[in-house]
Order: sequence, then structure tokens, then C-alpha cells
Amino acid sequence: MINNLSFMKRKLLVALFTSFNTGFIFVLLTEASSSVNSTSVYNVLTDLLAATIVVSIVYVAPVIFIIGITLSVIIDKIAAFFNNSAIKNIIEITLYPLLGILIMFLLFTVVGGELPDFKSRDSIISFFWMSIYPSFFFLFVDKILSK
Repeated sequence: MINNLSFMKRKLLVALFTSFNTGFIFVLLTEASSSVNSTSVYNVLTDLLAATIVVSIVYVAPVIFIIGITLSVIIDKIAAFFNNSAIKNIIEITLYPLLGILIMFLLFTVVGGELPDFKSRDSIISFFWMSIYPSFFFLFVDKILSK
């Protein structure tokens, strides 16, 4: 069934997976730094699931569905100019994270008004998880579904 997916259906499915995965990672990063005293596994898991759904739908999905799919199609068009699969892979592995970083810089600038403090180790780790990781995850899932 997955082999028969059309190009745009595949991109939409990849964006859906990436949105929820990135939302989950974001919630884990923010919840790990908070001091929650709940010992009930059920409470922790339901809070984690609810927060993941909200963050994924409200914050992550619009960026990935609008900007991520568009940039992915552009990268695929650029890579299609090359016949050598190794060069295609290098172009994709290079462009996906670079554009992920660029998008996060633009989002920080437009929405947040200021860039994160890159002197702080926590800011660098958070920036990595919110820019480079989703890009690679999108690329990885897209490659798996395209096979």
C-alpha cells in the first residue's frame, strides 16, 4: 500500500508524522525541565499525549505543512536534476537541515522578535531539536515511504 502512494499524499503523510514527532520531542524537552511531582504513570502519559497533540496541531503542523512540504518539493526538484543517486543524497542531506535552520531563524525573528541565546548550551540543544531534527526526520520518513 505504501509503495502506491502518490507524491503529494506521501508528502502529506510525512508531514503528519513529522508534526507529531516534533511536537512530542518539544513536549519532552519542556516537560523534562519542569518540576512535575505526579507519580501516576497514567497522569503523566495522558498529560504528555494531550500536550503533544496541542503543540503538534497548533504550533508545529502549520509550519511543516505549509513551509516544510513546499521546501521539500523544491529540494526534490533540485535533486532531480542530477542522475547520480549519491549526489542527490548529498544535496538532500545538505539542503534539508540548512533550510530547517533558516526557517527556525526566520520564525524566531518574525514570531519571537529575537534570536535564542547561543551562549547557552540549553538554547543550542533546543534549537537543534527544533530545526535540524525535524528536517532529518522529514527526509528519513520521506525516503522510507518512497521506496
